[in-house]
Amino acid sequence: MFLRALVNSGGSDLHLSYNVPPVLRVHGNLKPVKFKMIPADTMKKMIYQILSPQQRELCENGEEVDACYTIEGVGRFRMNIFHQLYGLAAVFRAIPIRVKTIDEVGISEAIAKLALHGQGFVIVTGATGSGKSTTLAALIDYVNKNDACHIVTIEDPLEFVHTNYKSIVTHREVGAHTNSFSNALRAALRQDPDVILLGELRDLLTIEIALTAAETGHMVFGTLHTNNASETISRIISVFPADRQQQIAMQLSTVLTAIIAQELMPSKDGKGRVPIREILVGTNSVRAMIRDGKIPQIYSAIETGKKLGMRTMKESIEEAERLGKISADVAKDRITELAMKQ
Repeated sequence: MFLRALVNSGGSDLHLSYNVPPVLRVHGNLKPVKFKMIPADTMKKMIYQILSPQQRELCENGEEVDACYTIEGVGRFRMNIFHQLYGLAAVFRAIPIRVKTIDEVGISEAIAKLALHGQGFVIVTGATGSGKSTTLAALIDYVNKNDACHIVTIEDPLEFVHTNYKSIVTHREVGAHTNSFSNALRAALRQDPDVILLGELRDLLTIEIALTAAETGHMVFGTLHTNNASETISRIISVFPADRQQQIAMQLSTVLTAIIAQELMPSKDGKGRVPIREILVGTNSVRAMIRDGKIPQIYSAIETGKKLGMRTMKESIEEAERLGKISADVAKDRITELAMKQ
């Protein structure tokens, strides 16, 4: 019932918590559902109905459950079940059944074609709920429809399911099919992959193996919770001990294909949210900046790289306003915020 309401509203998340009505997040805003408050015992019964015996056991042991739940004809949902002060609670994130195309998510074909390179490293970044997974899925869909290759996706939990077109797509879920991102990535290198998608560049070991995979002839996709290209490069390098950072900068400089940093802004008509992106392409000059530790110069490289598909967040905001996708006030406020951070 509540998950159907989430899909029908066009919302992104459903919150179920003790002694309050269900709450939907629609276009970034929380909206209570017109329903009575849910007692703790009712909440537990309702949540347990959709869990497997193994998942219930995890709950009984006080652990969280991360998984996907599917309702035929309605949709797929990423769910997190957890304990809080007054009992069990849950948050469900709606996952579109149909993978969006690059046109639908607003990625140009010039940028998407970078994903067809034989090897490299594409990183999609942004805050939680900024649409990183949707953008990655669209890029994988583009590869799937335009190249004959073996694609291995590693996610926690598994979100988008791709139909085989020109490519073969192997889906693996951390927890269900493998113990960790790093184990799955290491194993993937023995599975004849051409393209590897990592749901999250979670730790030093995963990042290290991802860099090695890109170095050894694979196209690797991954996500980070960073706000822009410069911060992403710095974060990857700084994860490693000081005595290894120069080596990692060298590795990253040789494999980086693109960094797509994105956020969602409220649409002008109030009926949705619009993706706004900063895009960095790994040109020779950008790679030299990474190798030589000149990260502060990356922004200037983006400003001068428009012909290659690069763009700053400010330019994306201005374009969205010009096309009538976002309001002038929203654009002005966000550009002011960006200027204060530089």
